[in-house]
Amino acid sequence: MRIFTNKTEVFLAKKSIVIALTLAGLSTAVFGIDAEILTGLAAGYLVTLIRLKILAFTVENLVKSAVKQIKRNSPARYILMQLFTVMVLLLAVIKSTPFFLAVFTGILIIPITILINSLTELTGITKNNFE
Repeated sequence: MRIFTNKTEVFLAKKSIVIALTLAGLSTAVFGIDAEILTGLAAGYLVTLIRLKILAFTVENLVKSAVKQIKRNSPARYILMQLFTVMVLLLAVIKSTPFFLAVFTGILIIPITILINSLTELTGITKNNFE
């Protein structure tokens, strides 16, 4: 079973892996091999991948709802995902500041990926055609 089925989701997941590995490499180069920072980055990255999938599921069901009756669990899943993200961030703050910063950075990997892709598309460096 594939987690990401949409071409855009697969594209974002692949690009975000490159950014996550780059951030992990930079972290290792600057701070040395710090398990706390690398674990926080990995945890934040997993949270952002789950958020991406739930957001895609929610948007897909909202688009389908224009034709059919809306699935009632879509908005609820999205709200629960936001609460889950807040809980992860609160637990990270309690643990330590470096861990929190790593988790926070991991959560922002998908938005950073979208920003970088938008800038490269705008400047004409890349051209992505999603059908």
